[in-house]
Amino acid sequence: MTFTNEYLRNYLEEHKNELFADLAYIVSFPSIKSAPEAGAPFGKPSAVCLEAAAGLYRKYGFEAEVFADLGYALAYYGKKPAGDDSFMGVMCHTDVVPVTPEDWTLTEPFKMIDTGENVVGRGVSDNKNAVIGVLYILRAMKDCGYTPAHTITVFLGSNEEAGMVDIRNFKKNQNPLPKVCVVPDGAFPVSFGERGSFHADVKSKNDLCDILAIQGGSAYNVVLGKFTCTLKALPGLETFIKANPAEWLEYKVKDDTIEIEASGISAHGGRPYRGESALARFMAYFAKFDGFCETDAQIIRESAAMLSDCYGINYGIDSDDADMGKLTAANGKVYIEDGKLVFTLDIRFGPSVDKEKCKETLNANVESRGFTLKTTKGGTSFKIDPANPLAVAFIESYRRYSGKPDASYFYMSGGTYSKVMQPEVVSFSTGVTCSGYVARLGLPAGHGNCHEADETLGKAELIKGLCILGGIITDFDKAY
Repeated sequence: MTFTNEYLRNYLEEHKNELFADLAYIVSFPSIKSAPEAGAPFGKPSAVCLEAAAGLYRKYGFEAEVFADLGYALAYYGKKPAGDDSFMGVMCHTDVVPVTPEDWTLTEPFKMIDTGENVVGRGVSDNKNAVIGVLYILRAMKDCGYTPAHTITVFLGSNEEAGMVDIRNFKKNQNPLPKVCVVPDGAFPVSFGERGSFHADVKSKNDLCDILAIQGGSAYNVVLGKFTCTLKALPGLETFIKANPAEWLEYKVKDDTIEIEASGISAHGGRPYRGESALARFMAYFAKFDGFCETDAQIIRESAAMLSDCYGINYGIDSDDADMGKLTAANGKVYIEDGKLVFTLDIRFGPSVDKEKCKETLNANVESRGFTLKTTKGGTSFKIDPANPLAVAFIESYRRYSGKPDASYFYMSGGTYSKVMQPEVVSFSTGVTCSGYVARLGLPAGHGNCHEADETLGKAELIKGLCILGGIITDFDKAY
């Protein structure tokens, strides 16, 4: 039997109940990075989920091995590569971003539900849909007797969302590397490049005095959607709050303190303009109250200025790359450390930005405001030449299987394994599902998309997307 797009579509439709049952199973594992343990470098929950995913590939007849100490697994369709054997990599990840369960309205984060047209649960769109979707593409190939020209190696990672140490371990451990990679962890048609990035911790030099506690957020790459704060019940503070009601701010007076819960709009850290930091709202609001002690007033005032936009303007690092657009600075966390305020930034930028100079400018800016800066090494931006034969082949395949003859590439705002695989491997980030399904649930802002509460996935859109992806994979298998 010949493996065709029509065959794949029929196969997925016939097996869709199994497919979504397997997705629900993988979603049930709370694979958020936690403290390392022996054989679990990114925490036990992530390691257990990784083993479960590899187990599903074994269940359906594929060889799979788990490199527990390195945080990844490999599954093979075809002979396990050896020596100088060339092979194709398909890169997926089993880990997910942290959750704030109280923000979820449709289900608990790790109990996937089926609404009829959609499924909802943490990871259904980023990126457990690819873990299961690629498995079912390979099942269809296997059941129809498709013999790949090159082994298709599926990389299952467990640290994509929190450092990508897993894929770096793979690059160090794997010899040779894949000839070409497809990373179904973005959007269709295909990304020919990604922005550079680094994380930053901005810390006040002075101790807080009137802000007694503040805590919220759990990841750099998720816009801060909610946090709690305890303030001294300063003279006039409650009167100020009553006179300036805000729907995003709730408070309680308790003895000599005021407890506050501030809400923002959560969004992916690569697209902070789709959300709004709860801390940015809080600082702008309380900068107008003149009853804080001098140090807290200065910290609040300067924090409000720095967080007032998500494009780095008030840090002096704003830029607009011709291909990848504006630099973005997303606030993900806030907390107190050693008596001082700390908030985090996820900075992303195009190749026209000098990362080290950007860090120097940012450091000088926050220092002048009474803060210190700590940054990570971060990743570099990259662009694939559109004239690269494999790039041309990718676009041609997508156009053929999507029925969109004018489709072209884009540069993505997020980051995927492609960033690490470059430049040694030509690696393409693409979609696994067609879009348009979030709106039909009628969710409020900050819900439904990846990295948001009530993360959702369209069932029909997944089937359609997998048909496109399956065609691309088989075309690539013949092209290189």
